[in-house]
Amino acid sequence: MLSDGRESESSYNSGNAKMSEAEQKAKDISDHEEDIMYSARYSDDHHEYRHVNLPREIARWVPQGRLMTEQEWRGLGVKQSPGWYHYMLHGPEPHILLFKRDK
Repeated sequence: MLSDGRESESSYNSGNAKMSEAEQKAKDISDHEEDIMYSARYSDDHHEYRHVNLPREIARWVPQGRLMTEQEWRGLGVKQSPGWYHYMLHGPEPHILLFKRDK
């Protein structure tokens, strides 16, 4: 069980020994970070924007109900140049992270 009460999708490793939450998170990110999809950048007069679509196996590690710090989203395997920040939650699609940075 995860710290927020959710059941882990695969709480057992190949040796049938229970994995810790941190081990499972690291495995999920390692196994699926190449599946992260990045949008093209788009902009207005003041900001540049992009969205990042996380695979289900990584999205389950996104904190619920709050924005993430740079350290947190980079810790999920998101890779982008400096200056981007997670600026909005989109409730219907929590696996899509919305980022912006100043122009």
